[in-house]
Amino acid sequence: MIHNLSNIEKNQTNLQTEVCIVGAGAAGISLALAFEKLGMDTVLLEGGGLEYPSPEQLELYDAKVGEKPYPVASSRLRYFGGSTNHWGGWSRALDDFDFNHKPYFSESGWPISRETIHQYYPKAAEICEIPNFAKCHNGYYQKHLTKGVIDWQENIFTNKFFVFSPPTRFGSRYLEDIRSSQHISTYLNATATELVFNGKKIEGLVAKSLNGKQLKIEAKHTILAMGGLENARFMLNNQSDEFTHGVGNHADWLGRCFMDHPGFQPINLLLPEGLNYKRHLFEEQPVMPVLSMTTFV
Repeated sequence: MIHNLSNIEKNQTNLQTEVCIVGAGAAGISLALAFEKLGMDTVLLEGGGLEYPSPEQLELYDAKVGEKPYPVASSRLRYFGGSTNHWGGWSRALDDFDFNHKPYFSESGWPISRETIHQYYPKAAEICEIPNFAKCHNGYYQKHLTKGVIDWQENIFTNKFFVFSPPTRFGSRYLEDIRSSQHISTYLNATATELVFNGKKIEGLVAKSLNGKQLKIEAKHTILAMGGLENARFMLNNQSDEFTHGVGNHADWLGRCFMDHPGFQPINLLLPEGLNYKRHLFEEQPVMPVLSMTTFV
């Protein structure tokens, strides 16, 4: 069932649930539907509605993330489905290099490996409606998509491949699944404003609409699925006697190390014309080969 917090009659409503998910984007909707299959009562909160937000609503997403200008507000969308509403569908698996420590970055490296998340790619591809995603990271395209791409014998450059989701708009694709669910209560225009603490334990949260209606949720499990920027901002804003610098910020790294898509031109290549380094169909799958260097400093 889908509710609009702005339209509820009471100024304050209390709910009890097993799981509360904040954010109805790709992560939040996927998790809610997974809990639905498990028969777990779930409250799903979305700060926006079902339609594109007004400029005033979108302004709530604005922020400064560093010295380099970045269009924070316009890059994300505050309504059901989140940023999948303007996602281009580009998809590929992360490389080992993405997880590794780089000696020229003192805080680089991930505490998990590529193999750790590898097992979850098939399910993610299913949700994003990419039927042949496995071919993108098991070497299939390197072996079989050879027409119109260069065989780099010198091993300086290599070909990597993107595949594409339709793209899947989670807000429309999964709306009826959410609406007809038996265990999911979705609240639109419900902005999470504060966590409810019991010592170091989080027992739920408070959400409010822009017209002042309030929803207090008591949950066994609270999941923040608002994306990297809003998760960090929300956790930093929630302080208590136990969390004086924000929830999860014991190392003072929460919200740091924001990264945009790198944009610079390191080299010019003179290549033959008519190459196929563009999006095209290969075996009925949209594919795009791209050039990449094989070695990194």
